[in-house]
Amino acid sequence: MSIAAAPSAAAVTDEGLRRGLGRIHVLAIVVGGTLGAAIYLRPAVIAQLVQTPARVLLVWCLAGLLSLTGALTYAELTARFPRSGGEYVFLRETLGELPAFLSVWMRLTLGVANTAALAAAVAVFLSELVPLPHTTWHLAFWWIGRRVTIDLGAHGCVAALIILILGLLNISGVARAGRFQGAVTAAKVTGLVALIVGITIVGEPHTTVVRDLAPVRPALPGAVAYGAAFLAAIATYHGWASASMVAGEVRDAPRTLPWAIVGGLVITTILYIAANVAYFHVLTVSEVAASHSTAYPDAPSVAGRAAEKALGFSAGRTLSLLFLLSTLGSLHCVLLVVPRMFFAAARDGLLPAALGDIAESARTPAVAIGTLALLAMILALLR
Repeated sequence: MSIAAAPSAAAVTDEGLRRGLGRIHVLAIVVGGTLGAAIYLRPAVIAQLVQTPARVLLVWCLAGLLSLTGALTYAELTARFPRSGGEYVFLRETLGELPAFLSVWMRLTLGVANTAALAAAVAVFLSELVPLPHTTWHLAFWWIGRRVTIDLGAHGCVAALIILILGLLNISGVARAGRFQGAVTAAKVTGLVALIVGITIVGEPHTTVVRDLAPVRPALPGAVAYGAAFLAAIATYHGWASASMVAGEVRDAPRTLPWAIVGGLVITTILYIAANVAYFHVLTVSEVAASHSTAYPDAPSVAGRAAEKALGFSAGRTLSLLFLLSTLGSLHCVLLVVPRMFFAAARDGLLPAALGDIAESARTPAVAIGTLALLAMILALLR
């Protein structure tokens, strides 16, 4: 009995958490937190700015390389500080409490809003597959002597329900949450690869050579246009840092985290470049640039336009499913990793001590997870 109990005891860290995440789980967090729905939409904006396929691919490559330098830095830091909290821990150890607290405060405000927004997007994509009722419920109550009415719609309720389910999943155990993240990430990577292969193999390459893009040429200097395109591309890479926040729950963290962070970013970069190559295989740069974006809000997405041209059918429902999987993976990743920052800051005395409480059976930061989920549910309900 003592021999059987030894691994379980060793798996509980000095923070009171359980090391339940393995290599594949962490790799799924990196890829799942980075690979979102933007790859189906963002190439249109970049094409509008830099105007040729070669320049578009160059922008994606440079954004991936710059992100890789950050990933290598985080790989070194996570090997040195394998604790929960990620960037909070790095800032506290290097610059002190104030920058560390400000980073947590940013996550406590923007992180909640981001969680609610992702859940709302999941509800929208779900409604394109399974129509939701247009019923609106009116909730009235008295507040400081005034009658306040709140309108609750089906989309907001579904978004809140999704947050609740994922929050309870994360509270129930980090290993279970890691397996779910792995399944969602595998599904959305498989979907993207299938789309890329289908467009590239089945689609006929276009023969049009477009030398000018007058309809979408921006009135910006060249350096500003390149800078805007670079920012648009690098914003799609930002999720690679997520894995560092769960370092305290990763088995053999000093070796697993660097492997997963760098490997996950390399995989994502390859998928991003391959997707752009597939789009330009069947679409001219003008067609890519005139796809759904701020400049063309009513146009189909670049992925939908490429799929329709290559495969000969409307890809609306297929892309809705891919968007749903991508956004669901990103949402779950936020609920999995961000509360660890609140937990670490609370244990250091920078946030209320209750946020540092742990569920005894599951060994997860239940109060921190529940706080993020509850605040995000309120925002989702209020839309």
